[in-house]
Amino acid sequence: MKEKLDRLKQHKFRVNVEFKICKNCGREYTEKENFNWSCRTHSSEYNLMWWCCGKERKDTPGCNISKHLCKEDDEDEEQQVKVRY
Repeated sequence: MKEKLDRLKQHKFRVNVEFKICKNCGREYTEKENFNWSCRTHSSEYNLMWWCCGKERKDTPGCNISKHLCKEDDEDEEQQVKVRY
């Protein structure tokens, strides 16, 4: 929570930058800072360990690494598909 408040304070002066939220990890990002290694998630559920990679700590960074995917982009695509039919 404190991290989010700090980020909001920093973003207060950056009006022209458009922030998006990743549908996989839930983090805030900009397209300018979206690299192939930006999003880290696990592909399995946590139950005493991450079953996808065997890590035992719950706060371990994810084993799947990719670019962030925007929630809004998926919603736009779904609406376009509905309109076609």
